[in-house]
Amino acid sequence: MPNEPSRMKLGAFLTHAQFQTGIHTSSLFLTASAQNLLCLNLAAELGAVVNDQFYQWMAGAALPCIIGACAAACTSLIMTCGGSV
Repeated sequence: MPNEPSRMKLGAFLTHAQFQTGIHTSSLFLTASAQNLLCLNLAAELGAVVNDQFYQWMAGAALPCIIGACAAACTSLIMTCGGSV
């Protein structure tokens, strides 16, 4: 098993999928990453008023995260299949 050619593809797929999933989930949830709260504080210092912070963040981040997750899935699929999709 250790010398199978497919192990490189599987390892590359799993690493890439985990990396992309971590990025998109951190962007989607307000409290998932420290820079999200920092961005919210910086916006407040500039005068932006955000009433329901969690909902506003979720509503604003949902579409870009969904698009990014779909793109990551396609990229992982292409990378795993070796470009022969």
